[in-house]
Amino acid sequence: SFDEFLTPAEKAKLYTAIGYSETAANPNLPKKFEDMKVNFHMEKLSVSIKDDKDKNEIIRLTVGELKSTLTQRPGAQAIKITAQLSLFEVTGLAADRPAPTL
Repeated sequence: SFDEFLTPAEKAKLYTAIGYSETAANPNLPKKFEDMKVNFHMEKLSVSIKDDKDKNEIIRLTVGELKSTLTQRPGAQAIKITAQLSLFEVTGLAADRPAPTL
């Protein structure tokens, strides 16, 4: 193996001389090439806070249909994150009154 023949110092000196970096992006990749794309889709999430488990809720947070995408383009050294949210609702409950939507 190549690593067995050179010490770390010699390897660093060689890499500097030829302009190589182990962490640099591949210059041969097109800038629009997507190496990784992760999609996330959540239909609905509801979180309630109650004073006691047998009592009415004090506040409720509802998130409806969240879509998110993470895309990595190593040729452009870029990461793109998009998110779309159809509903974000916070409902509070006062004693003896209808629940207001905030």
